[in-house]
Amino acid sequence: MFKRKFKKGFTLIEVLIAVTIIGIMSSLTVLSYKNYVNVTNEAATKEELSQLAQVFEIGVASGEFEHSASAITYANLSSSYQTITGNALPFTESEVSYNNKVLTLSRRDVTATYDFASKTLSVS
Repeated sequence: MFKRKFKKGFTLIEVLIAVTIIGIMSSLTVLSYKNYVNVTNEAATKEELSQLAQVFEIGVASGEFEHSASAITYANLSSSYQTITGNALPFTESEVSYNNKVLTLSRRDVTATYDFASKTLSVS
């Protein structure tokens, strides 16, 4: 007699729920990715400063670098680095500095410091 016609498709409520779930999942993914990028940038800057500090520690041991001065200019840092390694300093003047026995490297929105007196490396 009467045949029911079934409509195929989704209701508006089902579509809104699906879009909401996708939005929540994508926002969590973006936040997780930003955290991953920050951790990676921090680790990379810390590793670069660690290698740079090792070069200057070798320079101190061999007498090529004197870290007792209160401030050392970028030109002096660069020439000491070149004397010790034979290569040019891979950082610009705005990225690396030295004051009061503390070597500072600022890259990728991360600032890392190495204290020659206490031989500690910190990141901020």
